[in-house]
Amino acid sequence: MYPVLHPELESTQFSFGEIPVVENADTRDLALVQFDDRLYGPYRVKMKDQKHLVCIDEPKDHIVISYVPKHGTIESNLIRIPADCDGTTITYNVFEEDFDKVVCDLITNDQIIKEFCATLSQGTVSGKREFSTAELSNILANNKETLFSNVSEYPEIREQRLTRMKELLANEEFREQAYEDVSKIFAELFAAEGDSDSFKALLGYVLDDPALSSKIQSFDIVRQNVAEKQAELKELTHRINDEKQSQIKIEQTEEISALHERLKEAEEELQKYREDESFRLRADKAKENYIYYNRRYEEVKEQFKRVEANINETLEKASDHAAEIAFQPMLSSKLLEAAAKWQNDNMDEEYQKISAETCAFSTTNMSADDLRSYVCESVKKYRPGYEDNDILNILINLTQNFLTVFSGDPGTGKTSICNIVAHILGLSKIKKQIRESGNINTQRYVPISVERGWTTKRDFIGYYNPLSKQVEKAHLYDGLCILSAEGENSVLPFVVLLDEANLSPMEYYWADFMNICDKNGSSNYISLGGDYQFSIPETCRFVATINNDHTTEILSPRLIDRSAVIVLPEVNCQQVEDESLKDDSFVRIISWEQLKAVFDTQEETDLARVPKEIYEHQICPILNKLGISVSPRVDKAVRRFYNVAATLFSTDRNGTDPSIIALDYAIAQRLLTKINGSGDDYRGDLEELKNVCSKSTVNLTHCADILGKILTKGDSALHYYQFF
Repeated sequence: MYPVLHPELESTQFSFGEIPVVENADTRDLALVQFDDRLYGPYRVKMKDQKHLVCIDEPKDHIVISYVPKHGTIESNLIRIPADCDGTTITYNVFEEDFDKVVCDLITNDQIIKEFCATLSQGTVSGKREFSTAELSNILANNKETLFSNVSEYPEIREQRLTRMKELLANEEFREQAYEDVSKIFAELFAAEGDSDSFKALLGYVLDDPALSSKIQSFDIVRQNVAEKQAELKELTHRINDEKQSQIKIEQTEEISALHERLKEAEEELQKYREDESFRLRADKAKENYIYYNRRYEEVKEQFKRVEANINETLEKASDHAAEIAFQPMLSSKLLEAAAKWQNDNMDEEYQKISAETCAFSTTNMSADDLRSYVCESVKKYRPGYEDNDILNILINLTQNFLTVFSGDPGTGKTSICNIVAHILGLSKIKKQIRESGNINTQRYVPISVERGWTTKRDFIGYYNPLSKQVEKAHLYDGLCILSAEGENSVLPFVVLLDEANLSPMEYYWADFMNICDKNGSSNYISLGGDYQFSIPETCRFVATINNDHTTEILSPRLIDRSAVIVLPEVNCQQVEDESLKDDSFVRIISWEQLKAVFDTQEETDLARVPKEIYEHQICPILNKLGISVSPRVDKAVRRFYNVAATLFSTDRNGTDPSIIALDYAIAQRLLTKINGSGDDYRGDLEELKNVCSKSTVNLTHCADILGKILTKGDSALHYYQFF
């Protein structure tokens, strides 16, 4: 039973050396160490710099023993035992039979090659020096029994190493090194057995192999051996002269006899080299081969200088040499770039196919009255407490504004109403009828939960990674790619929900979309860096839900000026489950053109007489007193909303004219949102505005209700009054 320890750093992978551990351990014990889902050891434990360290020494055979649980997890097979009185516990491995013993081979490719070359240089069979003249792969096969004999007790590990060695033999870079090693061995054989018949046969095979003969350079070896023998002869001659000069008379001593014998052998060997005409011819041929391949080497070097200029063509023709190319830094970079381009081109093709399918999508043709009735009846299936005017107000704002904000307390059904509207427009139904395309998100309704700390569009769209030459996708990337491919041909609405949008400042992460709020049409672009630029058609619409409390960020005046803010009616809102929205039997797929035809207008018509009098002469002067300026952008939005709503709204239960109701909603959603001030004077102006809205001749009941809540809330907040 061994203590089980854990590395101090969670990211630590199994490695050799001194590994700091979390637990306190007895330095007299051996312990197991847990890396990921395995136990390793046991290993020694020691103290260093007041830290407990596990000492993992690298074994000579590179074999490490690990343990994997047979059933369950490691934790479920361990037991924790209290240690002393300090409240700590020590975890122990209890039953060895609960774990499988797994042998891990940690040998590297360099170490495999080193062992192979060592075996090759020894090359002993039955005590005699031998060398195979076959290809290196055959050398491996012929020496299979002697390779990696240090791990013979692990047959599987040994077979794995032999397999890895075979793969390395197929590698061009390794073969170059192997040739150099073989050349050294050949030189040794030449010096030892140059006159034997077996060596002459070997030499014949060598000279027939241009690649190997170019490395061996036999002619140079011959000259080197001759020079060595001549030097040896000269040394022996000097020694004899020295002996004569010192008047050593005994010439038959063993030393002199040996010197004479070696001199004779040297002279005979030298004579053999001089007289062997066949060998000289072969040496000349080897020299010619050397000159030829040296010249080819210089030519290849020149060709390599032109590779970068023609790299794209080279990459297309180099599929059979991909492994070799991948290890060249410059080519690897180009390969990565080309691979990214290929992938992006394929993805672009998929986006084009999907966009073509959506652009050709069949939609429901309905009259204006039928569409009005359809959306009201469909929403009431889930929100029976909503009036028709409340539902139509949502559809008008969604169609006319790039961004529509739903504001209110938690539980008022902000997120649910967005899901409902997307459902009844057929946006969920569209995805079911579009073919699946890998991992591409083809939804036309994309709900995104905003997280705290978002600062840029990369948090919900993605970003261009300059290292991988690709885009790291987020929630909205696929949708924008499809929309960009659709361009001006886009026919189906595309709605994005930013849920809890003010958990982070919207003017930060949504800043790139801000300018699009002022534009209509398809000439709007969003860039992610590099060549990644999206065209945003007018079919794209954002809806956002916000809460108004101390945990959220305040919407900036710039954002408020460009969006419609809807306060939902206070009715009993039952939670709409996803399961209830799966029923699409009654759902119609509505085109963007249909929505525009019913819920939008580009006509610059003026307000009716009574609404114009109320708006320009009663409401706007008080707003000016409150410091709320009606910008041309907001004024245009008010009139645009009024022109559509006045024709679609119905008379309410109090008999209020639809034109007044339309003005009431427009002012509440576009102007009251700017209320933000403090003090008694500011309160007095708000009270005046509320009284004007409550007058029977004005009857802006929706505005009056919102102003009443602002006053009540501000009175309890140190006379600070604001919409949000």
